[in-house]
Amino acid sequence: KEEVLFAITKDNIWKVLTVVLAIALVFVLMKGGDDTPTAPVPTAPGAPAAPTIVDVSADDDAVKGDKNAPVEIIEFRDYECPYCEKFYKGALPQIEEQYIKTGKVKLIYRDLPLPMHANAPKAAEAANCAREQGGDEGYYEFHNKLFDNYRALSVDNLKQYAADEGLDTGAFNECLDSGKHADE
Repeated sequence: KEEVLFAITKDNIWKVLTVVLAIALVFVLMKGGDDTPTAPVPTAPGAPAAPTIVDVSADDDAVKGDKNAPVEIIEFRDYECPYCEKFYKGALPQIEEQYIKTGKVKLIYRDLPLPMHANAPKAAEAANCAREQGGDEGYYEFHNKLFDNYRALSVDNLKQYAADEGLDTGAFNECLDSGKHADE
């Protein structure tokens, strides 16, 4: 029997989005309107360091949903991560149904293969090779195939998935073998 740790409801999604937006607003207000560096805030000896502000952008990654949606979710994932796979199968379908398909949210997936997952970098490259042939929609179709098979992401399997998805396997294999999207 599987225990539910967190139920995705419309109310919970809006609470999470509200908190994320509030945090983003605080960062924007803290940064101000100019790029003038601010002096560091002094801390007591032994106190934890101040948090680091990190700018996150959508880069040129594939967008799922209405590109003009008022809310943008930028998600960093790893194709071999079991927690990412749980999100893909559990929460993401609800977010897609209630927010992405209704035009309220757009999702941008950023590749973040973790060092402990040997096949994740090539899987990320493969998704980008699929995007070359199918655009953003093709990217997400291949993305789904990868998460549906997240425990079987060898290069041979990636090439088979491309064939299964009807991609031009010659072009796909050349793209994947070349490492063209390794930096992405």
